[in-house]
Amino acid sequence: MYHRLPRANDTVLFVGYQGEGTRGRRILDGEKEVRIFGEFVPVNCKVLKLDGLSAHADSEELFNWLSAFKEAPKNTFIVHTEKESSEALAQTIREKLHWNTFIPQYMESYQLFDGI
Repeated sequence: MYHRLPRANDTVLFVGYQGEGTRGRRILDGEKEVRIFGEFVPVNCKVLKLDGLSAHADSEELFNWLSAFKEAPKNTFIVHTEKESSEALAQTIREKLHWNTFIPQYMESYQLFDGI
């Protein structure tokens, strides 16, 4: 992308979701310059988004997968989505499965195993 963004004859095509605050989202939202490898790179290329392709499940598919667990995990961490979506998924899991759910804050850590 670094070499394509400045070129007016090139196209950068996003085929997956671009989360809030990410470089991809900023480019899709029309930012004219982004920082890559410590350098500001102009966005002169055509920017397109192809909807309908995803590399992961949506919240309903995730919930269906979780529902198949024979035993609840000790804790469930929701870490891959935007704040409102994370909160909604965590609440659904708490209400329907009665699991402990957590949405860690930036740089927050949890000890998962004793002695590690």
